[in-house]
Amino acid sequence: MRIGSFAFAAALVVSAVPALAGWQNREGGSAADGGTFVVAETRNNGESVVGVACQQGSLSVWIEPKGFASMEQIFDFHYRFDGGKPVEAAWNVDYLTQLTMADSPGQKDGEARAFAEGLVRHSTLTLDIFAVDPISFSLKGSSGPIHKVLAACE
Repeated sequence: MRIGSFAFAAALVVSAVPALAGWQNREGGSAADGGTFVVAETRNNGESVVGVACQQGSLSVWIEPKGFASMEQIFDFHYRFDGGKPVEAAWNVDYLTQLTMADSPGQKDGEARAFAEGLVRHSTLTLDIFAVDPISFSLKGSSGPIHKVLAACE
């Protein structure tokens, strides 16, 4: 199930960090500003971002590909884990430059959780996005940071 808008706090964290070295966790927020959140994210060569977040029990995943911009609400693309068969995806577009997907609060079998668990099980993620060169991410070291986010959404 796709939900229209991604947790704003995670997006602010992405834009506030100029470069990441490998997978990292970030935490923040309070009940007064929309709730606490836990984020796991990484950049490839300091350019594109992939992340997983939990805010108020809702798990979200997002990709911020360098060179991507769309006025569409939903954007179709393909991704592959470890050079395997491409998976067709249709995610929401937020902030004109992010592809996002979120599960309902408490949902244990949603698309966002399945994607996040795939990040942990594989060593590379490759994105094929129209009008953008293929983008690859190393998933090495993703297990600890992503499991921390998944645990926060239990």
